[in-house]
Amino acid sequence: MWLLVEYAAYASLYDKTYRAPYSLAASGRLKLAEHIRHLSLRFFGKRDPGDLTNLILSDYGQVEHTISHNLSQLISAIVLPVLAFVGLLLVDWRMAVAMNCGSLRCGSVMAYGFDSGTTE
Repeated sequence: MWLLVEYAAYASLYDKTYRAPYSLAASGRLKLAEHIRHLSLRFFGKRDPGDLTNLILSDYGQVEHTISHNLSQLISAIVLPVLAFVGLLLVDWRMAVAMNCGSLRCGSVMAYGFDSGTTE
C-alpha cells in the first residue's frame, strides 16, 4: 500500500518538476515561431539566422532549466525551514526560536559568501 502512495507522490512530483516547465517552454517557442512567421522578409535580411536560432533554442533552454531545476529547489529551501519552525513551535517554542536563529545566521553567512566572492 505504501509503495502505491509513494509512486503516486513521485509521479505527481515528476509531472510538476519536468513536464509542466517543458510544456510551458514549448508553448513559448511555438508563440515565438508564430510571431517570427508573420515578420516581413526585410527583418530576416537584417538579422543573422544563427542569432535567431540561438534566440529560439538557447534562451528557452535556459528558461526550461531555471523553471524545472532552480525554482523547485528555491521553493523547497523556503518551505522546509518554515514547516520545521511551525512543527517545533508545537513542541517547544524555545527550540523553535533557537532553530530559527541558527537558520538565519547560516543564511546570512551564505548570502555574505555569495556577495563577497573574489574574481581572480
